[in-house]
Amino acid sequence: MAVAHRGGMTDDIRDPSPLETALAARARALEALERAKLSVIVEALKQTRGDRRAAARIAGVNERTIHRWIVDHPEIATVGAAPRMTAMSD
Repeated sequence: MAVAHRGGMTDDIRDPSPLETALAARARALEALERAKLSVIVEALKQTRGDRRAAARIAGVNERTIHRWIVDHPEIATVGAAPRMTAMSD
């Protein structure tokens, strides 16, 4: 694979530094942690049929945390919630 630099093109590819390797591993770990937290909150919302206060207790987090996660991940806003009934017109 050719790599462009100021001197032109070269086929020389360097190995990542230990710092770059550690930063990449940290980023992967943070992503995995984020997914795990989200799955715990989603499961708690399912168990409580969308009751955010009860879900917070089950998940072991502050109620505000649940609300922040819902704002950050709008796709979970309706997890466990009963469908809303709409008025029927004649």
